[in-house]
Amino acid sequence: MKDRLTLTLGFLGAFQDWRGGSWEDALRRHTTWIFPSRARRAAFQHLRDEIEQAPPFETLDLRMAGYSWGAWTAIELARIVKEHPARVHPRLVDRTLDVRLGLLDPVGTLRMRLRVPHDVPIWNVYQQNGCYRGCPGLSQWYRGRPIPGALLNHDATLEGREQPIRDGVPPDRAPDHIQMGYRGWGGHDARMAAVLSEGEPPPLT
Repeated sequence: MKDRLTLTLGFLGAFQDWRGGSWEDALRRHTTWIFPSRARRAAFQHLRDEIEQAPPFETLDLRMAGYSWGAWTAIELARIVKEHPARVHPRLVDRTLDVRLGLLDPVGTLRMRLRVPHDVPIWNVYQQNGCYRGCPGLSQWYRGRPIPGALLNHDATLEGREQPIRDGVPPDRAPDHIQMGYRGWGGHDARMAAVLSEGEPPPLT
């Protein structure tokens, strides 16, 4: 019996499926399965299909990475897999479920209350400067947040201080939400996306 079935899923931010950006580029280096920010149903069906077609396995090795609302969706899907495996597929009953998450600037504005699954390694990088411009609504709607119980909660809020203006964003507002997911600020997008292929991010340099 094959020991592990490894599946990788990436989730974009809101509207990023047509706007592109550094996060999408980073994901494409590690997976072919990339979903819009709220495509939980489509991702769920993809998991079911892959599990249905897979040869026998003892362990599901599920790795997901998401940005903004997509990070929220990855957390929600991880909770379903861990807490209700039979809902995903009957083959997951009595199997080992190894789920890992790489998150970039998770934003929960207008989303359901966050329920973090137990026993899931999570690496998270976020900012709390909001969105300086280019986002609908209020800037504070786009503040990222730490995730309870994560192995890494790296707060990048102050990384733009004492630096020149970049992308038209003043240093006291950088990095903002757009810079994190569209401009590759600090290489954090590449690090979180690497969870898909490496199982954990490379260390901060």
